[in-house]
Amino acid sequence: HAVVDPANIPSYLNSAFVAADNTLCINAKTIVDTTKEYVEATPSSDPTNWNDDGTGPTADGLRIERYDVGFDGVYRIAQLYTLTTSYVIKDCGKNAKVGHIELPSLQEEGCKNFDFESGGGYCRDHVPPHSVIIESEAGYFPAGDYTLTLEIMVNGLSGERGVYFTNTRPLARGYETETCANLSTNTTDDSIEGTITYYREDGVTIAEPTAGGVCGVDEAARAVKLVTAADDLNMNDDTKQDDFLNIDIPPLTYDQAVIENGDVVTIKVILGTAVTCGSTNDLLNDSGIIEIGTFGCDALDSSLLYPFFPKASGSYYWSAFTITNTSDVDGTVTLYMYEADGDAFKGVKNAPVEAHKTWNSGYLSDLISDNNTVVAWTRTAGEGTMGDSDCYMIACTKFTSDGFAFLANSENGLGESMGYLPRNSNYDHYTKFGSDGIASPVSIIQKVCLTD
Repeated sequence: HAVVDPANIPSYLNSAFVAADNTLCINAKTIVDTTKEYVEATPSSDPTNWNDDGTGPTADGLRIERYDVGFDGVYRIAQLYTLTTSYVIKDCGKNAKVGHIELPSLQEEGCKNFDFESGGGYCRDHVPPHSVIIESEAGYFPAGDYTLTLEIMVNGLSGERGVYFTNTRPLARGYETETCANLSTNTTDDSIEGTITYYREDGVTIAEPTAGGVCGVDEAARAVKLVTAADDLNMNDDTKQDDFLNIDIPPLTYDQAVIENGDVVTIKVILGTAVTCGSTNDLLNDSGIIEIGTFGCDALDSSLLYPFFPKASGSYYWSAFTITNTSDVDGTVTLYMYEADGDAFKGVKNAPVEAHKTWNSGYLSDLISDNNTVVAWTRTAGEGTMGDSDCYMIACTKFTSDGFAFLANSENGLGESMGYLPRNSNYDHYTKFGSDGIASPVSIIQKVCLTD
């Protein structure tokens, strides 16, 4: 071999070792049995571009002959192990029902932001507490920085589908112990430091997401994904080691012209740690899907039409009705009575009907009397006496409902009695708003209840 003057060694032989060029990236998801997998290398000092005569390349007039430094064989340089710690979404408040998200009624202006944790912008069935809590099942979260990725999906699909992040930053906080009460709400002290990058569906970054609160979102502000910079997420300070991480999803907003009643919103949560291959791993292994809610309070409401009642005074017949709350939440009842002589009245029941309970009105004559304390009546049309004419009635309930009507004659000895089921119309109104804000048509009966 040649004796080489160190001063004349070509640059491609004496360059500094570049760590980034010698990093092995392993996709562990493709490995079947990690306990038996390892990485090995066969070292050799031989460059790859030798001449056929055994001489190497030349530089500065110096020819270097092929030379093997004399070691060979297989050397194990890495062993793969399965992590003993798993990370899961904690089922905190498992009896708490994820509720419905408000949509404007008919021509009502303004689209509220909705907040999963606080319940703002939700219908009455969004029962707290609600939190996104990640648990380290086999021990505390290792000290270090983490990245958080949140992605909005509508009906299970990602992309710009009508729901977007607002410009409120997400919050996070670690806890040593867990109860639903102490993990239900984060505060501004739990802000995530560093840059938060927002993306549209095509991966283009957004300078500033919308503040929300309006019924349309500009294209340039349609943030459907956010990624935080590496941060400790307010975990593991000097006094504690945290087993739980509470993430506060920022308020979301929506485009009224795109969203329909019944659309389901979910958030995909990825908790990662930075790795040298230029990406982040997902400690939740694609399991971090959180249901945020379903659009439309209308699914909770009903209108019941009772098409006939005899006049409540001066008749042999007496009448009554029932309303059954078939939902999981208590709700109010508003009655609209329309008499054949042109009089009309609105009545508001003073107490809600409890979930899965039935309200029996009692005699209609008692329900409209001056001594009645169950329903507060106001006149909406006409000047005649209430109850002196046949009528029909619409009951607007803030819950899914059903009912029954009674008619009977107990005065002439004939024992006549009958009953009927009201016409039930669980709402399917304003199923979609057009760009002009006009909603789909609804029935006259539903319109009565929607204006309530």
